[in-house]
Amino acid sequence: MIFFKHKKSERLNQLEHLKRSIFGLDSRIKVLHIIDQHKTGGPGKTIINTAKYINHDNFVIHVGTFNSENSSNTEFICKLKEERIPHLVLADKRGVCLSNLRRLMAYIPKEGIR
Repeated sequence: MIFFKHKKSERLNQLEHLKRSIFGLDSRIKVLHIIDQHKTGGPGKTIINTAKYINHDNFVIHVGTFNSENSSNTEFICKLKEERIPHLVLADKRGVCLSNLRRLMAYIPKEGIR
């Protein structure tokens, strides 16, 4: 029985989130973590656990990851997708990459990150 109650409450939370996003009533604080790690352990695990267990009524965690063109589905990205954590993929290049700055400049206001 508890399993079904959990699923029902999860559906209600999803509906509440949808309602907030449609009507612009989302007052939650949105945070963007940027990490250059391809594996889940260490700092990556901390970010995933924070995003997973934080109070979702007050916060939304987004994660930016640097990936080369060959590694679009790293262990870390797969875990983010599995946990349904919003993420932004950035190009993994040497030095400052203007395309990454453009992506960040578009993503931050679009997602309401402060």
